Formats: sequence, C-alpha cells, structure tokens
Amino acid sequence: MRVNDYSVYPAKAELGVAFAQACASIAEVARWVVAATDGIMRTGALIWNRLALRSRERAAISVLAGLESHTLKDIGIGRSEIRYLARETARRGAYDRSAARR
Repeated sequence: MRVNDYSVYPAKAELGVAFAQACASIAEVARWVVAATDGIMRTGALIWNRLALRSRERAAISVLAGLESHTLKDIGIGRSEIRYLARETARRGAYDRSAARR
C-alpha cells in the first residue's frame, strides 16, 4: 500500500500559518529592538549634551577665574558671580568655544 505524501507531513496550509506566526514574532522582536535602540540613543545624546555643557561651564569658569580682580571689575563682574555667569552663558550657547582653546 502506497503512503500518501501528505499524510506523513503537515498540510501546506498549516506550514504557511506557522511561518506567518514566526514572521510576526520576528517582526515584533525587531520592533522592540528598534524601540530599545532608539531609547539608548536618546539617552546617550542627552548624556553627551550634558557633558558638553559641563565642559563649556568649566572652561568659562577657568577663563574668568584667571582674570585679575580689576579686569573683572572693569567688565562688571564680581568674583562671586563667575560660576553663575559661566553656567548661564554655557546654557544659552553664547560662549565662544574658540576662546577656550587658547
């Protein structure tokens, strides 16, 4: 007696359904990976921006603290204002980065 090929193997329709389910699972995992990667990238960018901001603040503090008291007085800055001014200037982006390289 000859065995029907389809009696031994699952129907092609069942294989198609299993394949579609596997593809849907893979797509779901891919969406999760993309979402996780996006979150990681945003967090990395936030950390990088904060580090850059802090670096600009430190550079401005260094430059202003290096000035003599009478020079600071001539430009209208007291020593007690240096940290505040450096922070606000760095946050506004008005600090000239080329001056920090000199």
